[in-house]
Amino acid sequence: MMNRKLNLDPSTNTPKLYLDGDLYPLEWTSLTADVQPSVSGLPSMDYGLYLFNIVKFHLGPTYRFLDEAAFVSHLQKFYGHPTGEKVIESRFWFVQFLLVLALGNAFLARPRTQSGCPPGSKIFIRAMSVMPNHVSTGKDSLFAMEALGLAGIYLYAIDHREAAHVQVRQHT
Repeated sequence: MMNRKLNLDPSTNTPKLYLDGDLYPLEWTSLTADVQPSVSGLPSMDYGLYLFNIVKFHLGPTYRFLDEAAFVSHLQKFYGHPTGEKVIESRFWFVQFLLVLALGNAFLARPRTQSGCPPGSKIFIRAMSVMPNHVSTGKDSLFAMEALGLAGIYLYAIDHREAAHVQVRQHT
């Protein structure tokens, strides 16, 4: 009725409907377990701590996805040995660290970058490509649960709600 009243042709003036994940399409290729992730291009320890505090501030006291003392301790060990020993020791911690960087960048940035990608997406994709198989958590099951929770928050925030639910459900 509105089309007739406004003299609109419904075949040319239909609104674009965005479905889950259409606004920000993301794809990544997972690294195999025998490939050591790159530690290049990461921010300084001070900036990493700053982004961590930004994430803590925005998630508030209600959402505790990280053991703060353990995270900071691991961060200091990571920057104390920049050769990547910490990545080999605990790959899930490295994923968690990258996800904190992605979320921190997302909280600080404008809604959309000039490339049309969501803020923090490059680091998020890097984190997800490093994410080990959820079956092989071993002694890192707590890091795995925290990392999957952070991944879920990021995905949910950029309108990938179904993927967010899948990430969170992997370890519940």
